[in-house]
Amino acid sequence: MIPSAKLTSAWLLTVSAFLTGPAIAAQSASLHEDNGVSRVQFLRSTSLPAHEREREKNVTENGLITVASEFSVAETINRLTTIVEAAGFTVFARIDHAANAAPVGMELRPTQLLMFGNPKGGTLLMQDQQTIGLDLPLRVLAWEDASGHVWISYDDPVWIANRHGLGSRSDATVTAMATGLTALVSKAAVAR
Repeated sequence: MIPSAKLTSAWLLTVSAFLTGPAIAAQSASLHEDNGVSRVQFLRSTSLPAHEREREKNVTENGLITVASEFSVAETINRLTTIVEAAGFTVFARIDHAANAAPVGMELRPTQLLMFGNPKGGTLLMQDQQTIGLDLPLRVLAWEDASGHVWISYDDPVWIANRHGLGSRSDATVTAMATGLTALVSKAAVAR
């Protein structure tokens, strides 16, 4: 096996084990378009997990994926932090953009960014094309719109890989990142 295949298998096993269990229901999702932004609302069901069916439908032309969260911005990022750490990822930073706007006399609705990843996986991708380091570690933004709804947005790893021209040796790692990131975000967005 090539190194990326080993990482992919281990990563998928970790995420799968973390997401399965008797209390976790599979999900379905509905896609909503609003001002050119694709958003997904996850709904409980007994079908296959939404992240396996819906990811491709949710990617905008510029690679942005946006899903609805049932929680406040702070709680969404708290949940995501707990989930990614439990899955074995490193949290590199949490940035509260609204809190950072206040000292300069500006208001911003709740907006927080979480940066996390796996240095082994990221290094494999940077060995293919170092410029992907501009988009790593992964970043997930939770934000509140003018109506008080909370959304989670992130760049699709497949789109990122295409942006940087990653070769076929990175395909398995990128696919695992895309599947895993969608699963982690959906788990943070919906109460189970």
